[in-house]
This record gives sequence, structure tokens and C-alpha cells, in this order.
Amino acid sequence: VIDSLMFDAQYEKAIQVIDNQIRKASVADSKIILENKKAEALIRSGNFKDAESLLKDLSSRPLSASQRALVETNYGSLYLNQGRNDLSLESLQSALANLQKDNKENTLDAAQTLAYLGNLYRTTGKYAQAEEQLMRSLAIRQKYLKGNNEWIAASYNDLGLVYSQIDNDKALE
Repeated sequence: VIDSLMFDAQYEKAIQVIDNQIRKASVADSKIILENKKAEALIRSGNFKDAESLLKDLSSRPLSASQRALVETNYGSLYLNQGRNDLSLESLQSALANLQKDNKENTLDAAQTLAYLGNLYRTTGKYAQAEEQLMRSLAIRQKYLKGNNEWIAASYNDLGLVYSQIDNDKALE
């Protein structure tokens, strides 16, 4: 439900659903995942101040490597949206390192981190690196998701944006 709301850009509704689920969650791990989803919704809605505050709170807690990776991925997204590319790169690389520590470098969370990293490289004109990261993200998503999934479509869209800068025919494909 949350992902569907996010794909429909209904961030306020997504935040309401997340807040309700946080109140009901009895397991700390579930709350951390939900709070990360809330930070993502806040970033997508342009509410960077609240997103950063929530991420700072999450960062201050004891977290596993993969939980820390979720926080760092959201920091990477936040910084990317703020045009703070150096901090975004640092956060996303740290997130990938933490995912590797927990042997989760081929998960959907890793695919999201790679997608942000690919978009960061695209933004900075590093198209070969962007293509590499976005292809890795797509491969992971195709491994776990059905062919018509929104995340797979998002990967193709991101790749199309990269190719539009270097090969218009490939971008159209």
C-alpha cells in the first residue's frame, strides 16, 4: 500500500499510513523500516528539513549494517535532491559497503541504492558509471520482481535518461 501511494505521488497519504503502522508496530526492526519509508516520503515531497531530522534520529540509534544502509541510502537521496553531490556520493557508497557487510548487496534495498547512485552519476555527467550502476539495479529488480513492476519501469526510465545524453536511439529503445 505504501509503495503504491508513493508511486502515485500521494506522499501525505503514505506518511499517514506509515505513522499508523509505526504506532501499531511492536518490533523495533519494523519501526526502523517504516521510519525509513517515512523519510523517503518526506524527501519525495520536498520536506527536506523533516526528512533530515528523522534521519538524524535514526542515525543516533544502534543499527545493524543493513539498517544503517537504509538510513545512508535515504541520506544519499536527500543530498542528491539538495544538489549536495559530494555528500550524496559518500552516503551511497557507505550504504553499499554496509549492505555488503550483511551480504545484502543483491537485494531490492541494494537496487534502490544503486539506482540513486546511477542517477547521481547521470546528474554529474558520468554517463558510463551511471549506466553501470543502473544496469546493476535493473538486474536485481528483474531477479525479484515481475516484468511489469513499477520499480523495473523506473530502472528503464533512469537508463533512458542516461542514454538520451549519449545515444538517442538507445534511449528510445
